[in-house]
Amino acid sequence: MDGAGLSFHGTDAVPVLERVRRRVSDELKPQADRIDREGHYPVDALRGFGADGAYALHLAGHTPLAAPSLWAAIDAVGAIGAGCMSSAFCAWCQDACGWYLENTANTALRVRLQGGIASGALMGATGLSNPVKALSGIEPFNLRGTRVPGGWRVNGVLPWVSNLGEGHVFGTIFQAGEDPAHKVMGMFTSAGRTG
Repeated sequence: MDGAGLSFHGTDAVPVLERVRRRVSDELKPQADRIDREGHYPVDALRGFGADGAYALHLAGHTPLAAPSLWAAIDAVGAIGAGCMSSAFCAWCQDACGWYLENTANTALRVRLQGGIASGALMGATGLSNPVKALSGIEPFNLRGTRVPGGWRVNGVLPWVSNLGEGHVFGTIFQAGEDPAHKVMGMFTSAGRTG
């Protein structure tokens, strides 16, 4: 949040939030009209927020703070939103992707991906629109997985995955096998941008 607003972060988050606000002012705000009118994807600014520490604030193994703070992460997204709400949503997606990795029991996956997500070197997304609707009975699961040697082969279409570009990773849930009650959450790498 800006200096006039309510803030929940500790004082050790102030340097990160100041760097984020400076990047918003210098780099993101000048692009905001192009982002909104032309669908421009400000990947350099988004990666820069990771370099500033914004995506690591809530992640135990990567936070620059004395302790991970979800509140500080929320404040960073709010600071980005002061310059561009679309970019703030992409930052939230990056944070959510890091949070999925924070909470996985798959330590090898966390070690392989989370540092890149936290630093912005690897962009992340959340592909839970369809799974949340499917779990609520609004629509069927769009992805189905079949067990193969070494893992799963997943087929289907996800029409809404925010902050997705070529080489980005995203988390989603698919129906596993024939049992409609069996669901698996996984991380995937995008082969290309669809929208």
